[in-house]
Order: sequence, then C-alpha cells, then structure tokens
Amino acid sequence: MQYDVTMKQISSHSNLSLIIQTNSYNGFTRPVNHDKLSRYIYMGFIPANLANSNTIQGYNVNNNDYKFLNCDKNPNSYLVFYYNDFHRYPAGYYKNCCYSELIGQWINQSKPTKSYLPQDYFFQTEMHMGGCGGYAVSGYKNQANIVGAALGFPFGKSA
Repeated sequence: MQYDVTMKQISSHSNLSLIIQTNSYNGFTRPVNHDKLSRYIYMGFIPANLANSNTIQGYNVNNNDYKFLNCDKNPNSYLVFYYNDFHRYPAGYYKNCCYSELIGQWINQSKPTKSYLPQDYFFQTEMHMGGCGGYAVSGYKNQANIVGAALGFPFGKSA
C-alpha cells in the first residue's frame, strides 16, 4: 500500500518557502549521510541562520502544525530523499538516538492513495529536526517498515 501526505511550513513560518535542492544544502544544515548515501534531494524547512535559536520550529502535515522547542539551537530542519545507488547502510546515530513522535507525524498522518508509483520512485529518507525535534532514517527502528518515500509536486489548474 502507498500513502500520500502534504507537507509545508508551520503557520509561524508560512512566509518561508520550502527549499528543494539536489545534492546540496545551501543555507541549511548538511545531512548526516551526505557522504555515505551519495546523491539526494534535499527539502529544507527553516534555514540554518533562523533555526539556530531556542524557538518553536517544526513542519505542517495536511494543514496541521507539528511543533517542538529547539532546546539546544541545533539548526537541523530538513527531510532528505537519498537515491542510495549502492545500497549502503546509513552512517550516524540513527540506530541509537532521537526518534520522536514529531519525526513520525508526516508518516502517521498520511492517507492511502488510489494511484501508485513504481518502486523506482521511492528513496530512503533522513529527517532531522533541530535539537530536541528528533532524527530518523527510514528502514530502521520506529521506521523499520518504511521502505522509502517519493517527493511530489502539485501542478495543474487550481479550483
């Protein structure tokens, strides 16, 4: 079964656009698996220069804000989609640390979809939110059953 979710900035940061970059993270924090899992699509929420403070941060899923207080000024605010061409295991502390309810909300709030994408469209993910927001890599621990995710963009005429 495949699921669909819409993610955007939390209400208090609605003036900031989500940033999509390929193989770069300009203005944001370097993903933990930047070197290990190679090519990636980077979705940045709050730029590092704004996320490096003890403020309320997070993301919005299906028009609901999921927030946390950045407790240590750690400026991570991203979701990365790795191609992982060589099927490597991730690096870092994904097995020992930091899964939180916040990190799983984009998955928990998803809805089953009626249209399906081929498996080639799915990528291993790494989500990192602040200090005290959480960290997770798909396929491990609380996301062990998550094979991957695909990034999509809405287009067409609006109603």
